[in-house]
Amino acid sequence: MRTALICHERYSDNQIRQARDTDIMHFLERMESFSFKKTGKTWQCIQHDSLVITADRRGWHWNSRGINGASAIDWCERIYNHRFHEALRAIVGSGEVAKSNYIPNSKHSPPSPNERAFALPEAASDYRRVFAYLIKTRGIDASVINQLVAQKKLYQDIRGNCVFVGFNSDGEAKYAGRRGTLSEMQFRGEVAGSDKRYSFSMKSQSELPQNLEKLYIFEAPIEAMSHASIVNHHVGNDKAFTLHNRLSLGGKIDRALVQYLQDNPNIKQLIFCLNNDEAGRTATTEMLEKFEAQGYTVRSQPPKLGDYNEDLLAEVKRSN
Repeated sequence: MRTALICHERYSDNQIRQARDTDIMHFLERMESFSFKKTGKTWQCIQHDSLVITADRRGWHWNSRGINGASAIDWCERIYNHRFHEALRAIVGSGEVAKSNYIPNSKHSPPSPNERAFALPEAASDYRRVFAYLIKTRGIDASVINQLVAQKKLYQDIRGNCVFVGFNSDGEAKYAGRRGTLSEMQFRGEVAGSDKRYSFSMKSQSELPQNLEKLYIFEAPIEAMSHASIVNHHVGNDKAFTLHNRLSLGGKIDRALVQYLQDNPNIKQLIFCLNNDEAGRTATTEMLEKFEAQGYTVRSQPPKLGDYNEDLLAEVKRSN
C-alpha cells in the first residue's frame, strides 16, 4: 500500500482520501473559529463574506482573493503555504481524519470543535536542536531565542521540533505551532486544539508610547524572529528587538490580529510584513483596507525577498 511518510508518521491511502474528503467548513470552524450561514446550496463565511463553501462541503471559493480549491488540502497549500505533507499533517493533527465515521452531507452533525482539549507537547530535556536549527539554519540571533525560551514562548519537544507557544490575556497557553528542525524532513503544523486567536507574539518591553502603539504583523513565528534579528543587526544592539510588538498570524487570516487588538487597546499603528508573494500581497491589501476603516494607522512593509527569513539570511551572508 502506498503511504505518505511524514517525520516518522505514516499516513495510509485511506487517511489521505479522508483528508481530501474533510468537511472544510468544520475544519475552518476548528482552525480559524470561522462561522458560516447557509445561502441557498452553499455556505457563506460570516467573518469573510467573500469566502464561500460549496454544496459538498469540501470545495471553497475565496472570491475577493481569486483563490479556490476542492479540499482542505488545497486550503492548507494555498492559504497557509503548506507543502502537501505539511497540509496532510495539519489536517490529521487537527483531528478531522480521526472522525472516520463522519460522512459529508449526512444528516448527522460532526463532533464539536471543542472535543479535543489543547495540551502542549512534552518538552525535551535540552533544546540543542532548536538552538542549532534557529541559529545555524535560520540565522536567528541567540538573544532573540534566549528571551523567547525564558518567556516559555519557545521550546523543543521530545521529537526535536520547535514549539512556538501563544498565550491569552490571562497568561494561559492556548496555541502551539510546531516546526521541524531536520532539513531533509521539514514540516510545520499546529497542535490539536490550538486556538488560533492566540497565536505566537513578541511583546514590546519599551516604555515609549511610539513603540508601544506599533504592531508588526507576520505570517509565521520565524519571520517575526527574523525581523527582530534584522533590527538587532541594524542598530548594533542585541536588545534592540525588545522595543517592538510582533504578532504571527499563523498564515494569512486576521483572526489572531482581531483578538490581539481587543486585548491590547494601546495599539494604534499596524505594520503588515506578510510574505512578498501574490497571496501575501493580496491578503495585505485586504487587511490594510479593513483596519484603516476601523481607525488604525496602517502601512505595508513587505520583505525585499520572499519573506523576512530570506532577507535575514541574505544579510548574514553579506556580513560574513
